[in-house]
Amino acid sequence: MATDPEVLIYDEPFTGLDPISMGMIVRLVRHMNAALGITSIVVSHDLEEVAELSDTSYIIAGGKVAASGTLKD
Repeated sequence: MATDPEVLIYDEPFTGLDPISMGMIVRLVRHMNAALGITSIVVSHDLEEVAELSDTSYIIAGGKVAASGTLKD
């Protein structure tokens, strides 16, 4: 494990979690970003949780970026 990463990548971190555990993981990712000053890339099908975490989101379809923007966009 890297001791001082600039970027953390999470691949489907919410899969199989109950709503309480899912909320804990969302808070943990946000805390890690703030405490360590890092960037996180979260790959997920759980749009609500990703929207809660992200500054910018990308939707990929057919191997291409179909849309990107903020939650308000």
